[in-house]
Amino acid sequence: MKNDPSSAGVKLVTSIIYRERAQLEKTEALLTDLFGPAEDLRFFSDFDYTDYYQDEFGGPLERVILAYRDLVPLEKAHIAKLKTNKMEREMAKLSRRTVNIDPGYVTKAKLVLFTTKDYSHRIYAGDGIFAECTLFFQNGVFNKWPWTYPDYASGPIRGYFGKIRDIYAKDLYRSRAGEAAAK
Repeated sequence: MKNDPSSAGVKLVTSIIYRERAQLEKTEALLTDLFGPAEDLRFFSDFDYTDYYQDEFGGPLERVILAYRDLVPLEKAHIAKLKTNKMEREMAKLSRRTVNIDPGYVTKAKLVLFTTKDYSHRIYAGDGIFAECTLFFQNGVFNKWPWTYPDYASGPIRGYFGKIRDIYAKDLYRSRAGEAAAK
């Protein structure tokens, strides 16, 4: 639909949870090969909201969230989860992951994350991947749902995604201006 902002594409994002800096650097390089360059704006934090990954990764864990410059078609965005799952398997050591990569996308209305796990509030996106609306934009800020993970519900992460939303809005404007100039 012409009036649907996502028809111009969505802003792909990835959250990377890691223990070793070398694994982060390798992951970022591989993600750049897959999705193109990341925006200069990144979110770094300790990952201490849960011990879910401690047995597999050890600790302490950290997280970086990246947003990619190139917009991707909405109907193909879920493929990012297939690609990052494969990347996690290829980077594993002794059958244990060394990074956790959670892709999703930002639009002006929401943050969506992809998962392989079905649940009552998740929608099937295709190819064994489900989409979860994790945050919604209202009254000038991103807001949480009852099911939003505590780390994504935190003020700093919601603020980061607000900044990514602003970048996305500018990308949409440039995209539309380019389309109009081409006519």
